[in-house]
Amino acid sequence: MKTDELKLAEGELQKLTDESDRLDGLMDQMVSEMEAIPPEKRDGNEWEAFTGRFLELQASQREVVEKLQRVRSALADYSGTPTTKQ
Repeated sequence: MKTDELKLAEGELQKLTDESDRLDGLMDQMVSEMEAIPPEKRDGNEWEAFTGRFLELQASQREVVEKLQRVRSALADYSGTPTTKQ
């Protein structure tokens, strides 16, 4: 990996880390909002909308984590250090 490629990979790592943090925050916020919905209203349209959106966020987070793992692995291969999983 050349120096320019290394800088790009490190930039991508930061971008993906920021996106992962953003998605974590959104999911935490949604959980709080969902907890505020009374149990008797959890079978309606509002609940369905929340759960659908939450599942979309989880899928996005899974994609970001997979990309993070690939970038970390590439950087580790370059530096010769093992990767750690999150």
